Amino acid sequence: MTRWLAVAVAVAVVLWSGWWFVGSYGVRRGVEGAAADLRAGGWDVAWDDLSMAGFPNRFDLTVDAPRATDPTGAWTVSAPFVQVFALSYRLNHVIAVAPDTITVDGPAGEVVVTDDDLRASAVVAPGPDLALTRAAVAGEGIGIEWQGRTVGVGAAQWALRLGEGARAYDVALGAERIALPPAIRELVDPDGRMPDVVGALTGRGTAILDRPLDRHLAGPVGVEALTLEDAALRWGDVSLRLRGTLTADAAGRAEGALEVNVGDVDRLMDLVEPYLPQGQARLVRTLAAAAVAGAPGGWLPLPVERGAVRFGPLTVAMLPVMDPPE
Repeated sequence: MTRWLAVAVAVAVVLWSGWWFVGSYGVRRGVEGAAADLRAGGWDVAWDDLSMAGFPNRFDLTVDAPRATDPTGAWTVSAPFVQVFALSYRLNHVIAVAPDTITVDGPAGEVVVTDDDLRASAVVAPGPDLALTRAAVAGEGIGIEWQGRTVGVGAAQWALRLGEGARAYDVALGAERIALPPAIRELVDPDGRMPDVVGALTGRGTAILDRPLDRHLAGPVGVEALTLEDAALRWGDVSLRLRGTLTADAAGRAEGALEVNVGDVDRLMDLVEPYLPQGQARLVRTLAAAAVAGAPGGWLPLPVERGAVRFGPLTVAMLPVMDPPE
């Protein structure tokens, strides 16, 4: 009996070892195939080296000096390395660990992202399409430097989950302890009346995309509809909450309605009044006070037409195009 048990264990070890080597070869071929597909679509994708480790229970892929440039040549992303991990018995769930520095070159110049800990995970559905079912990104000690200005974020999270339907995704995000550089602080708070650090920024909602997130995805993704369940900003004694539903019109512009809860209207107006066109400050303050007095729970209506967010007779913001026409 002992002899047969030893033989069975030896056979299992050989088979498992063979599976790891076959699987690691498949992972490498998959990365090289994905890069080839991107190159065929006009991307410039390169790296210095690919290496595999993790025998026998994990596939640990390390890509040295990865870099990618989009088909227009306008954007380039590079990093010293990136590592991707997967259990050998659960290849549809991967975890990626970023280096402490990522560089993005774009039309507005170079942006350098630093971090103390930044990682991401993704789960795809088994099958030929490899549809994304869940993804998350989390980081701590994040710095974003551009043109000598650095925004610091103590902690940030982003999560996505496939909702009801192939193109509906539930999304949640949050950021805490956001430190603004002096140049931006002087712009948004010239009198220095607010704390140095923004307390928190959060949001959750559901987006219906113009195409599913799977291995066939090529090009930018548009948003056909967005339901914002709750978004909130907390900065000192100022709090803002936003909710509503938007859809893209034939030109991809936002249409729908938002609602905002501003908490202390007078405090908020004290901050935004210096940025309003001359002669509008008194009108906006009067409209806001009247609207809050008559709004259930203090929620103010903000109709959205052709991308313009309106408050009474005033346009207070222009939203970006949701779903650019092809």
